[in-house]
Amino acid sequence: MAMNRIYYTVAGEVIAEKRPGQDRRDYVTDILGTTAGVASSNGSSVERYEYSPYGRRTYTAGAAWFPRLGWCGSHGYYQTGRVGADLFVRARHLDTLSNRWSSVDPLWPREHAYQYVNGNPISHVDPTGQTPQCIAFVACAGVALAAVTYACFGKPFFCCLKDWLRKRPVVATAVITTCGALGVACLGPAFVASLRTLATLAGTGAAAAASANAGRPYSDCCTEYYMMCQAACSAAHWRNKYGPGWPGCCENYCSENYKYCERRRDTPRSWECYCGKIKTRNPFRWPI
Repeated sequence: MAMNRIYYTVAGEVIAEKRPGQDRRDYVTDILGTTAGVASSNGSSVERYEYSPYGRRTYTAGAAWFPRLGWCGSHGYYQTGRVGADLFVRARHLDTLSNRWSSVDPLWPREHAYQYVNGNPISHVDPTGQTPQCIAFVACAGVALAAVTYACFGKPFFCCLKDWLRKRPVVATAVITTCGALGVACLGPAFVASLRTLATLAGTGAAAAASANAGRPYSDCCTEYYMMCQAACSAAHWRNKYGPGWPGCCENYCSENYKYCERRRDTPRSWECYCGKIKTRNPFRWPI
Protein backbone atom coordinates (compact mmCIF):
# COMPACT_ATOMS: atom_id res chain seq x y z
CA MET A 1 0.00 0.00 0.00
CA ALA A 2 1.38 3.41 -0.99
CA MET A 3 2.29 5.79 1.83
CA ASN A 4 1.29 9.43 1.88
CA ARG A 5 3.69 12.35 2.09
CA ILE A 6 4.16 13.83 5.55
CA TYR A 7 4.33 17.61 5.97
CA TYR A 8 5.75 19.34 9.04
CA THR A 9 4.27 22.69 10.13
CA VAL A 10 5.03 25.41 12.69
CA ALA A 11 2.37 28.02 13.50
CA GLY A 12 0.38 26.96 10.42
CA GLU A 13 3.29 27.25 7.96
CA VAL A 14 4.82 24.24 6.21
CA ILE A 15 8.55 23.86 6.97
CA ALA A 16 9.46 20.34 5.79
CA GLU A 17 8.30 17.27 3.88
CA LYS A 18 8.99 13.54 4.09
CA ARG A 19 8.30 11.07 1.32
CA PRO A 20 8.04 7.28 1.61
CA GLY A 21 11.46 5.67 1.72
CA GLN A 22 13.32 9.04 1.85
CA ASP A 23 14.80 11.31 4.50
CA ARG A 24 13.01 14.48 5.51
CA ARG A 25 13.61 17.53 3.34
CA ASP A 26 13.54 20.99 4.97
CA TYR A 27 12.13 23.91 2.99
CA VAL A 28 14.37 26.95 2.51
CA THR A 29 11.94 29.83 2.02
CA ASP A 30 12.10 33.54 1.18
CA ILE A 31 10.18 36.40 2.82
CA LEU A 32 6.94 35.51 0.96
CA GLY A 33 7.13 31.87 2.05
CA THR A 34 8.25 30.61 -1.38
CA THR A 35 10.36 27.45 -1.36
CA ALA A 36 13.62 28.68 -2.87
CA GLY A 37 15.33 25.37 -2.16
CA VAL A 38 15.26 22.19 -0.10
CA ALA A 39 17.89 20.84 2.26
CA SER A 40 18.52 17.43 3.74
CA SER A 41 18.04 16.80 7.44
CA ASN A 42 21.78 17.40 8.01
CA GLY A 43 21.55 20.86 6.42
CA SER A 44 23.17 20.24 3.04
CA SER A 45 21.53 21.76 -0.06
CA VAL A 46 19.60 19.32 -2.25
CA GLU A 47 17.89 21.56 -4.80
CA ARG A 48 17.33 25.25 -5.70
CA TYR A 49 14.42 26.88 -7.57
CA GLU A 50 13.42 30.16 -9.18
CA TYR A 51 9.91 31.34 -10.13
CA SER A 52 8.13 33.93 -12.24
CA PRO A 53 6.32 36.70 -10.31
CA TYR A 54 3.09 34.70 -10.44
CA GLY A 55 4.51 31.33 -9.42
CA ARG A 56 5.61 29.47 -12.53
CA ARG A 57 8.89 27.60 -11.89
CA THR A 58 11.54 28.94 -14.28
CA TYR A 59 14.74 27.36 -12.96
CA THR A 60 15.75 24.19 -11.09
CA ALA A 61 19.20 23.13 -9.96
CA GLY A 62 19.94 19.92 -8.08
CA ALA A 63 18.41 16.51 -7.60
CA ALA A 64 15.01 17.18 -9.24
CA TRP A 65 13.10 16.57 -6.04
CA PHE A 66 10.30 18.98 -7.09
CA PRO A 67 8.23 19.79 -3.97
CA ARG A 68 4.52 20.27 -4.53
CA LEU A 69 4.60 23.23 -2.13
CA GLY A 70 6.84 25.53 -4.14
CA TRP A 71 5.88 29.14 -4.81
CA CYS A 72 4.41 30.54 -1.53
CA GLY A 73 4.50 26.90 -0.43
CA SER A 74 4.79 27.55 3.30
CA HIS A 75 1.30 29.12 3.12
CA GLY A 76 -0.11 26.00 1.51
CA TYR A 77 0.01 26.93 -2.20
CA TYR A 78 -0.14 23.46 -3.76
CA GLN A 79 1.04 22.68 -7.29
CA THR A 80 -1.53 20.51 -9.07
CA GLY A 81 0.05 20.15 -12.52
CA ARG A 82 -3.27 21.01 -14.18
CA VAL A 83 -3.27 23.32 -17.16
CA GLY A 84 -5.04 26.59 -16.38
CA ALA A 85 -5.29 25.72 -12.67
CA ASP A 86 -1.78 24.72 -11.69
CA LEU A 87 -1.80 26.19 -8.16
CA PHE A 88 -4.45 25.39 -5.58
CA VAL A 89 -4.71 28.10 -2.88
CA ARG A 90 -7.06 26.58 -0.29
CA ALA A 91 -10.24 28.12 -1.75
CA ARG A 92 -9.61 28.25 -5.51
CA HIS A 93 -7.06 27.73 -8.30
CA LEU A 94 -4.49 30.14 -9.76
CA ASP A 95 -3.24 29.98 -13.37
CA THR A 96 0.45 30.93 -13.43
CA LEU A 97 0.46 31.43 -17.21
CA SER A 98 -2.37 33.97 -17.41
CA ASN A 99 -1.57 35.29 -13.89
CA ARG A 100 -5.24 35.10 -12.90
CA TRP A 101 -7.54 33.14 -10.66
CA SER A 102 -9.50 30.46 -12.48
CA SER A 103 -12.72 31.36 -10.61
CA VAL A 104 -14.39 34.55 -9.40
CA ASP A 105 -13.21 36.15 -6.14
CA PRO A 106 -15.79 35.48 -3.37
CA LEU A 107 -15.64 39.20 -2.60
CA TRP A 108 -16.53 40.32 -6.12
CA PRO A 109 -17.75 42.95 -7.10
CA ARG A 110 -16.01 44.70 -4.18
CA GLU A 111 -12.75 43.15 -5.40
CA HIS A 112 -11.45 42.33 -8.87
CA ALA A 113 -13.08 39.16 -10.09
CA TYR A 114 -9.91 37.33 -11.16
CA GLN A 115 -6.90 39.51 -10.22
CA TYR A 116 -4.37 38.06 -7.78
CA VAL A 117 -3.42 40.28 -4.76
CA ASN A 118 -4.37 43.44 -6.65
CA GLY A 119 -1.59 42.85 -9.16
CA ASN A 120 1.23 42.95 -6.60
CA PRO A 121 2.58 39.38 -6.18
CA ILE A 122 6.06 40.63 -5.23
CA SER A 123 4.87 42.05 -1.90
CA HIS A 124 1.68 40.17 -0.98
CA VAL A 125 0.31 36.68 -0.58
CA ASP A 126 -3.29 35.46 -0.40
CA PRO A 127 -3.37 32.23 1.63
CA THR A 128 -7.18 32.19 1.90
CA GLY A 129 -7.85 32.73 -1.79
CA GLN A 130 -9.41 36.10 -1.04
CA THR A 131 -7.76 39.50 -0.63
CA PRO A 132 -4.96 40.45 1.81
CA GLN A 133 -6.88 43.52 2.98
CA CYS A 134 -9.63 41.27 4.33
CA ILE A 135 -7.13 39.20 6.30
CA ALA A 136 -5.69 42.38 7.84
CA PHE A 137 -9.20 43.73 8.53
CA VAL A 138 -10.28 40.57 10.33
CA ALA A 139 -7.07 40.64 12.40
CA CYS A 140 -7.51 44.33 13.30
CA ALA A 141 -11.18 43.93 14.19
CA GLY A 142 -10.44 40.78 16.20
CA VAL A 143 -7.74 42.45 18.30
CA ALA A 144 -9.94 45.51 18.92
CA LEU A 145 -12.93 43.38 19.92
CA ALA A 146 -10.79 41.23 22.23
CA ALA A 147 -9.38 44.33 23.95
CA VAL A 148 -12.81 45.87 24.54
CA THR A 149 -14.28 42.56 25.68
CA TYR A 150 -11.46 42.14 28.19
CA ALA A 151 -11.92 45.70 29.50
CA CYS A 152 -15.69 45.27 29.82
CA PHE A 153 -15.79 41.72 31.13
CA GLY A 154 -18.40 41.42 33.86
CA LYS A 155 -19.86 44.88 33.13
CA PRO A 156 -22.83 46.08 31.01
CA PHE A 157 -21.14 45.82 27.65
CA PHE A 158 -22.68 48.71 25.72
CA CYS A 159 -22.47 51.10 28.66
CA CYS A 160 -18.84 50.13 29.18
CA LEU A 161 -18.13 50.51 25.46
CA LYS A 162 -19.55 54.05 25.44
CA ASP A 163 -17.45 54.93 28.47
CA TRP A 164 -14.36 53.40 26.86
CA LEU A 165 -14.84 55.47 23.72
CA ARG A 166 -15.61 58.62 25.70
CA LYS A 167 -12.55 58.39 27.94
CA ARG A 168 -10.01 57.31 25.30
CA PRO A 169 -10.85 59.43 22.24
CA VAL A 170 -7.35 59.40 20.72
CA VAL A 171 -6.88 55.63 20.99
CA ALA A 172 -10.44 54.96 19.85
CA THR A 173 -10.06 57.21 16.82
CA ALA A 174 -6.76 55.55 15.84
CA VAL A 175 -8.24 52.06 16.12
CA ILE A 176 -11.41 52.97 14.24
CA THR A 177 -9.44 54.74 11.50
CA THR A 178 -7.03 51.84 10.98
CA CYS A 179 -9.60 49.06 11.08
CA GLY A 180 -12.00 51.24 9.08
CA ALA A 181 -9.54 51.79 6.22
CA LEU A 182 -8.94 48.04 6.02
CA GLY A 183 -12.68 47.41 6.26
CA VAL A 184 -13.42 49.76 3.37
CA ALA A 185 -10.74 48.08 1.27
CA CYS A 186 -12.23 44.69 2.08
CA LEU A 187 -15.98 45.33 2.25
CA GLY A 188 -16.46 48.35 0.04
CA PRO A 189 -17.93 51.85 0.52
CA ALA A 190 -21.02 50.59 2.33
CA PHE A 191 -18.79 50.29 5.38
CA VAL A 192 -18.26 54.07 5.58
CA ALA A 193 -21.55 55.12 7.20
CA SER A 194 -21.09 53.10 10.39
CA LEU A 195 -17.48 54.25 10.64
CA ARG A 196 -18.51 57.91 10.62
CA THR A 197 -20.85 57.33 13.55
CA LEU A 198 -18.18 55.62 15.64
CA ALA A 199 -15.49 58.15 14.70
CA THR A 200 -17.79 61.04 15.68
CA LEU A 201 -18.51 59.45 19.07
CA ALA A 202 -14.80 58.93 19.76
CA GLY A 203 -13.67 62.28 18.38
CA THR A 204 -16.11 64.33 20.48
CA GLY A 205 -15.55 62.34 23.66
CA ALA A 206 -13.01 64.71 25.21
CA ALA A 207 -15.20 67.78 24.67
CA ALA A 208 -18.23 65.96 26.08
CA ALA A 209 -16.31 64.97 29.23
CA ALA A 210 -15.43 68.60 29.90
CA SER A 211 -19.02 69.72 29.64
CA ALA A 212 -21.08 70.20 32.80
CA ASN A 213 -23.74 67.93 31.42
CA ALA A 214 -21.34 65.27 30.22
CA GLY A 215 -22.60 62.68 32.68
CA ARG A 216 -26.25 62.94 31.72
CA PRO A 217 -26.13 60.74 28.61
CA TYR A 218 -24.54 58.02 30.78
CA SER A 219 -26.94 58.20 33.72
CA ASP A 220 -28.49 54.86 32.90
CA CYS A 221 -25.03 53.30 32.80
CA CYS A 222 -24.12 54.81 36.17
CA THR A 223 -27.29 53.44 37.74
CA GLU A 224 -26.59 50.00 36.32
CA TYR A 225 -23.01 50.07 37.62
CA TYR A 226 -24.30 51.13 41.05
CA MET A 227 -26.78 48.25 41.19
CA MET A 228 -24.09 45.78 40.13
CA CYS A 229 -21.76 47.16 42.81
CA GLN A 230 -24.41 46.71 45.50
CA ALA A 231 -25.15 43.18 44.32
CA ALA A 232 -21.46 42.26 44.37
CA CYS A 233 -21.09 43.66 47.90
CA SER A 234 -24.12 41.73 49.12
CA ALA A 235 -22.97 38.46 47.54
CA ALA A 236 -19.44 38.77 48.94
CA HIS A 237 -20.78 39.55 52.46
CA TRP A 238 -23.20 36.62 52.34
CA ARG A 239 -20.49 34.18 51.25
CA ASN A 240 -17.74 35.31 53.63
CA LYS A 241 -19.50 37.03 56.59
CA TYR A 242 -17.06 39.93 56.86
CA GLY A 243 -18.71 41.45 59.90
CA PRO A 244 -20.86 44.50 60.78
CA GLY A 245 -18.53 47.06 59.19
CA TRP A 246 -18.79 45.51 55.74
CA PRO A 247 -22.23 46.75 54.55
CA GLY A 248 -21.51 50.36 55.42
CA CYS A 249 -18.07 50.59 53.85
CA CYS A 250 -19.19 48.79 50.70
CA GLU A 251 -22.29 50.96 50.35
CA ASN A 252 -20.18 54.10 50.71
CA TYR A 253 -17.80 52.84 48.06
CA CYS A 254 -20.68 52.19 45.63
CA SER A 255 -22.58 55.41 46.29
CA GLU A 256 -19.55 57.74 46.19
CA ASN A 257 -18.36 56.30 42.89
CA TYR A 258 -21.91 56.55 41.57
CA LYS A 259 -21.70 60.30 42.30
CA TYR A 260 -18.39 60.47 40.43
CA CYS A 261 -19.91 58.60 37.48
CA GLU A 262 -22.75 61.14 37.43
CA ARG A 263 -20.18 63.97 37.62
CA ARG A 264 -21.46 65.10 41.03
CA ARG A 265 -18.02 64.41 42.49
CA ASP A 266 -14.72 65.51 40.99
CA THR A 267 -12.62 62.45 41.86
CA PRO A 268 -13.29 58.71 42.17
CA ARG A 269 -13.01 56.88 45.49
CA SER A 270 -10.78 53.87 45.97
CA TRP A 271 -11.80 50.65 47.69
CA GLU A 272 -9.08 51.14 50.31
CA CYS A 273 -10.59 54.52 51.23
CA TYR A 274 -13.70 52.85 52.74
CA CYS A 275 -12.91 49.17 53.25
CA GLY A 276 -9.13 49.07 53.50
CA LYS A 277 -9.25 47.77 57.10
CA ILE A 278 -11.20 44.68 56.02
CA LYS A 279 -8.85 42.05 54.61
CA THR A 280 -10.62 41.30 51.37
CA ARG A 281 -10.42 42.10 47.70
CA ASN A 282 -12.62 44.64 45.98
CA PRO A 283 -15.78 42.76 44.84
CA PHE A 284 -16.56 45.26 42.08
CA ARG A 285 -14.28 47.60 40.15
CA TRP A 286 -15.95 50.70 38.75
CA PRO A 287 -15.02 51.43 35.11
CA ILE A 288 -13.51 54.81 35.93
